[in-house]
Amino acid sequence: MIGLSLSAHQTLIVESSVAILRGGEPILNGRPLDAWSCEVLQVDRERIELRYTARSLGDGVFRIQATRAEALDRVQIRYWMEGLPADLILDSFGLRFEQVENVRQYLRNGYFSWDGSFYVQPGALTDFDGDLTQLETGYGMCQILPRHGSGSMILGFARHDRFQQTFTFDLRHQPPALTIQTWWDRKDRSGQEKCESEELVIFAHAEIENGLREWAHLAAKASPRPPRLSSHPITGWCSWYNLYAYINEENILEHLRAAQTVATRDSIPLRIFQIDDGFTPEMGDWLEVKPQFPRGMRPLLVQVRQPRQAEEPGAIFFLNTASHMLQRSYPLAELGIKDPVSLYHWENRSASDESHRKISMTLPAHHSALYFFSHQPIRDLPLHFPR
Repeated sequence: MIGLSLSAHQTLIVESSVAILRGGEPILNGRPLDAWSCEVLQVDRERIELRYTARSLGDGVFRIQATRAEALDRVQIRYWMEGLPADLILDSFGLRFEQVENVRQYLRNGYFSWDGSFYVQPGALTDFDGDLTQLETGYGMCQILPRHGSGSMILGFARHDRFQQTFTFDLRHQPPALTIQTWWDRKDRSGQEKCESEELVIFAHAEIENGLREWAHLAAKASPRPPRLSSHPITGWCSWYNLYAYINEENILEHLRAAQTVATRDSIPLRIFQIDDGFTPEMGDWLEVKPQFPRGMRPLLVQVRQPRQAEEPGAIFFLNTASHMLQRSYPLAELGIKDPVSLYHWENRSASDESHRKISMTLPAHHSALYFFSHQPIRDLPLHFPR
């Protein structure tokens, strides 16, 4: 059971058997409103509506609406600002809970995939002399594991396509404080009646992994673009997670042979063998290769495209690259690809339905990649990437 209440000081309290969030108040550009005044518009067990005014808001107001969905056992919070001065610089706005009680660990999600996601244990950082800020701020959602008791508390935004949203634990405080921010990033506000957050959802769960799964389903349901689900799980090997950018022809072939051996021996349906970043001298120069590949990439393609058994990997270039040196035309025959071809665009997730005899596109992304697929040599397959 999760509870929602208002303190005598007109700050929010969210309480569960896992953790208690106390002292919830609005923040603007990372700081609490100065000398704020709060008008309570509604308060009961199911709904709290608050209206804040402060000198830093000018003639504007900061509104908070928190509801308790009893059937779902969740607290749902939205906050927004109205009537802000035109010259007010708006970087971020959100809520700060002055203390989070009964925290043993919290999940910190990284911004990039290589940032990693991991649990931070505040009590183990007493003698830590590194940069705490790298451990304090996570993105999108967080999960709290209790010092006493079991289960978890999840705090997360339902949508993630319009704003960056951060969860920052202030470890200088004991118990730690928690700042939740929606990043407006100084976007143009002209013509807008209000600047509003996405819905923030807070709930407790009896388990840890299944709590995360429940939040993932919630976020998928709220997304305006439904998730693209594969009919079969993607299984394979990726050079980045094994070798990072320290690759050469010898160790790629060594791992390819090992992957083929393990897949055959253990009946693993290996669908992908991916050579990631590390074979090009610069990001985007995907036809230029480093000296570590003295024969170029074509011999590797040949070895993978001509598997000894039907279920071993086949191969294809997937153009995921920066724009450097890319506006050229390459005959599909050189890449072993037959029409029709749809090129998938990672940035806006759109795809071209045209069948191209030559590839002449710039795909803005981050690094080059070479993907290998199984079942048949790719030269015999039409290639379609789903919308």
